[in-house]
Amino acid sequence: MLPTPAPRQSFRHLLDPAYLLCRNDLIWALMVLKQKTAEGTLLHAELPRPNLVRNVHAMAELALALLRPESGMALAQSDLKTLLREASAGIVEP
Repeated sequence: MLPTPAPRQSFRHLLDPAYLLCRNDLIWALMVLKQKTAEGTLLHAELPRPNLVRNVHAMAELALALLRPESGMALAQSDLKTLLREASAGIVEP
């Protein structure tokens, strides 16, 4: 079963500089992004191909971060948040 986020958790909350991301946050974010793209419920009906490629690349980097040592937190928080911002651009509201 997937981790359930706290009720106030959103992408905006995850991108807050004061909030420290954990492994479950990344898993939750990737699942939301996967669900939104599979359902076709994107913010922009048609994302330009270069934007979509950037989204997919950032999602892949976040997924790889989960496989790295130290519970997927080998990247700095700022790097993880940048990838999360890029992965969610045009898919969910920031």
